[in-house]
Amino acid sequence: MRLLDRLCTLTFLALAVSAAPCQSLAHKGWVGNGITVEPWWAGAVLYQIDPFSFQDTKGDGFGDLEGITQRLDYLHSLSIDAIVLSPFQLQPEFGRNGTGPAFDAKYGTEENLDHLIVEAGRRKIRIFVDLPMTASRSTQELVSVARFWLSRGIAGLRLTSDPHAPALSAAQAADRLRELRHLCETYVGQRVLFWDMHEPMPGAVASRSRRTTAPVLTGAQMQIDSRLATMPGFNPSMLRSALDAASSSNTDSTSVPVTDGPDRPRSIDRYGDGPHSEEIAKVLAAALLLSRGAPLLYFGQELGMATTPAPHNASPASVDPSPMQWGDEFAFTTGIPWMEMGRNSLTANLAMEDLDASSLLNWYRRLSALHHENAVLRAGTLDVIAQGNPDIVAWVRRPRDSASLMAPVVVVCNLTAHPLLVSVAADLRRVGVQTTTPMMRTLSSSVLTTAAKDPVSGPVSMNAISLPPYGVYVGELAHPAGLESASSPLTHSSHRAR
Repeated sequence: MRLLDRLCTLTFLALAVSAAPCQSLAHKGWVGNGITVEPWWAGAVLYQIDPFSFQDTKGDGFGDLEGITQRLDYLHSLSIDAIVLSPFQLQPEFGRNGTGPAFDAKYGTEENLDHLIVEAGRRKIRIFVDLPMTASRSTQELVSVARFWLSRGIAGLRLTSDPHAPALSAAQAADRLRELRHLCETYVGQRVLFWDMHEPMPGAVASRSRRTTAPVLTGAQMQIDSRLATMPGFNPSMLRSALDAASSSNTDSTSVPVTDGPDRPRSIDRYGDGPHSEEIAKVLAAALLLSRGAPLLYFGQELGMATTPAPHNASPASVDPSPMQWGDEFAFTTGIPWMEMGRNSLTANLAMEDLDASSLLNWYRRLSALHHENAVLRAGTLDVIAQGNPDIVAWVRRPRDSASLMAPVVVVCNLTAHPLLVSVAADLRRVGVQTTTPMMRTLSSSVLTTAAKDPVSGPVSMNAISLPPYGVYVGELAHPAGLESASSPLTHSSHRAR
């Protein structure tokens, strides 16, 4: 069947099942369905997966689409909003004339993809796929491929470069973006373009619609922000610079901050110091999930997976994504893994971290949940504070509407290997944050009690924030009501990470 005929069939089927909530991507209760004001992607948490390295269900050593479906409950526990499948694209012959299998058979079948989309939809998780943008493919060819994905129920298209094909000129990129954006707007459920290319995205120029005189944005709704991933080291100055740049970003598209990816060694190796690598990873997680934008996690970073091979033997071009560390290697596959398991697979894995409240995994879970629950963290402004303190990095998130009753949130990170007692009261006043009480309501903290291993909660004074080595504190500048009854400036919650 020719590709055009298949696309027509898929479009008909997509329309026929538009009443089914998982396929329409616009069912009641989903952010971005027209009922809520905030677009779903603006505060989303994305999770990038290499399907070959995530979960094998066939026993051939290669992860597959059905394996991702089997692990959706785990992904749901991370409070993610969308899965980015990478690399995953149409076979060249299928993309040209619709012959042969749509994609590499090792991934599975088109039915496996449909099953993943439906089951992910039941958990309110959307799916992104790769769409290479090169000069060797015309705008209409690119639109045809995009229509194939969108008609299947894909929610977002990640626009990527192809180093083996001719690069696009700025004019060519702008033309393709305009047509792809127009195509996305013809589908229900707010379909999204995600710019993840080496070239800068052409400006989101407003043009006139063919049907109305209303301006239409022609750029991608999301674009990658790799500042946290490209820091030459990990120290207060570098982290502040990355956060400062993010806070001053003023584009029409939502930034997608990232720390890890397939093109570089994992961050726990790049930034870790050995003795405090896990604590440093927790600081980086706070910078990723509690700053501006829609953060993108790379599978396994929430477990602290290390680079394989070791970093001193690995150039960015030679780094392959070792299999997800669920437990022993037989948790990934019953066969022989397509590449060897990671070098810290016996210590950084789901089986060990899931029930440990102090684990890196459960820290990611708490921060991701907090990102979703707190509108200020999800969509507020960001100001870096305490710029003169060489030992900490701190920032305050505030509602964009100055008349809002939502409280500002303060994040304070100790970037030294020794404990600190920190005051941020004067720094908050310097950026115009007025408070009626020095007490903050704890939202999260990497400080744990030694007995119950529960996160610290309760009121804490902004004049005396106690931080362990590479510790993180997140507090809300609450009103005095309800704080006077506290018997101690530091109490502990009995709530455990889910």
